[in-house]
Formats: sequence, structure tokens, C-alpha cells
Amino acid sequence: MNLSGRLQAARSRLRLPRRTVRLRLTLLYSSLFLAAGAGLLAVTYLLVRSVPSGKVDSNLLFFRPKPNAPAGSPPGKVTKLVRPTSDAIEQKLAELQQLKAQSLDTHAIDMHEFLMWSGIALAIMAVLAVGLGWLVAGRVLRPLRTMTAS
Repeated sequence: MNLSGRLQAARSRLRLPRRTVRLRLTLLYSSLFLAAGAGLLAVTYLLVRSVPSGKVDSNLLFFRPKPNAPAGSPPGKVTKLVRPTSDAIEQKLAELQQLKAQSLDTHAIDMHEFLMWSGIALAIMAVLAVGLGWLVAGRVLRPLRTMTAS
């Protein structure tokens, strides 16, 4: 069997749908939707990713004074400040580094989940876009069918 005969046999087994105008329009609409959706997903991902994640409030570093107000003095008035020791400062810095590491880990996990769920939503919307593209292409071509049928 020659090459063209094999090619004909392979085509008959695959039975690809005819490349009608409706199919071409459907593929065009769907690919445009998919490209726009992927672009929107990329922009959204980059914007969410650019939000600072490991930001720790610098006020956590400073020690709050312990109020030693005598009875009868106005509330919130501080009479004595507490000076932290170097061990307390080192412990506070270690806690802050641990908080920042946890924050970065949580942000990375959140970004991965965001990308995964966005991709799933885009795939579902792409399937819907193919169906809607098929319907819209049929609707657009209906007047042409009416004119050619007459």
C-alpha cells in the first residue's frame, strides 16, 4: 500500500469533523475567549503576587511600657518606662523572624491555591465558551443559510 492509500485509511479511521464555517467561527470565538481569560488570569496573579506578604508591623518590635499609675490618676497615664534587656530584644527579634517566615509560607500556599483554582475556573469557562461559540456561530450564519436555501 502506498503512502497516499495509508493516509486515506488513517483519515477514514479518525473521522475528523468537516471544517465548516460554523466550526471555524466556534474555534475563533473560543480561542479569543481563552486568550483573553488567560491574560486576565496572568494580570490578576501578578497583581495579587505583588502585594507585600511578609510585612511585619514594626510596632511589634517595641516594648510597651508597663503602667505603674497610682490609684486615682487619669487612665492611660504612664509613670514608669521599662527598658528591655538584650535577651528580651533577641527573643522578640526571633519571634518576628518566625512570624515573617510563617507569613511567607502562608502566602506561597495561598498563591499556589489561587493559581490552581483560577486555572480550573478558566478551563470550565473555556468549555462553556466552546458551547456558546457554537450557538453564536449558528446564529450568525442563520441568515446566510436562509439566503442560500432560497
